Amino acid sequence: MSEDPIEAALSRLARDCRSLEEFKARVIASYGQAQLNHALSIAKHLGRFESMSTVQGTASSGENQSPSAISQEGVAVQIRSFFLGATKIAVAIVVSFVVLAALAFGVWKVFDAQRIKEEESQAVLREWTSQTKSFLGFDVSAKTKWLDSRVYVSVHLSDAPHYMVDAPLREENLGRGIFVQFTDADGFKVFEHLVKLSDLSRNVDNEGKAIGFETQFDEFMPIDAYKRVQGFTVRWNLITKMSQPAPEPREPPRPEQAGADHCAPGLTRAERLKRLSRFGQVRETGLGEYSAGARSVTFLSTGELLNCR
Repeated sequence: MSEDPIEAALSRLARDCRSLEEFKARVIASYGQAQLNHALSIAKHLGRFESMSTVQGTASSGENQSPSAISQEGVAVQIRSFFLGATKIAVAIVVSFVVLAALAFGVWKVFDAQRIKEEESQAVLREWTSQTKSFLGFDVSAKTKWLDSRVYVSVHLSDAPHYMVDAPLREENLGRGIFVQFTDADGFKVFEHLVKLSDLSRNVDNEGKAIGFETQFDEFMPIDAYKRVQGFTVRWNLITKMSQPAPEPREPPRPEQAGADHCAPGLTRAERLKRLSRFGQVRETGLGEYSAGARSVTFLSTGELLNCR
């Protein structure tokens, strides 16, 4: 004889439920109040929910409960089930977030380690020189290093020429100086800095005589730009010597100052040209016509004087 389907379903439900309240609520929700006593009997027969006395007590209590009270108990069970499911979802979300955060932290640590290694390689001191002594009277050397997105530069001048230490040229050069320029492998400028004479500190010997200059500076620079630096050059706008004043214009010498009048009568062609040369370089400006400065003579083809001034 086959088992009643409802009885079989109630038996499975009794085995699946963890508490009597859950069992009663699910029976009422699925099969109605009429099946509750039958379901409790099945649960009692299966030995579910702790002990027989508990089942009996609960059954009698269930018999005395009103349908509305039992419905409220079912709703409470459903609410507890909802919050239990929501809690599980929340826990899963938190765990996922923690896992993602751990992965992100691991990736960041890897990149940060690579960044630190790259920055440490650029913190090594690099030295540069430029041979400018034949032009300026001193050679220029520099030392550089990169740290925390800034390039630090130390500049040294090997000598102290007079135009940088003696008046009046020193005063003329205080706002001038040298341009230290750092270039890439192809000679293109990466960055440049003007080192003014007023920025330089003087190095002196035991007798207090200037023997050179030096200074330091720093400025912002991305590490990629500093890695491109491969060369070092120097430009300048210093005045290295005093300019000479232009000579005052002089009037051409008068004939008596030149020695003799080139227009005097009875002179030969050669003598007139010789006397004309006292006024400057003699140039032939036309046929038989010669001039020097503002003076000139004109001869006929026979060598005789045609005109003189």
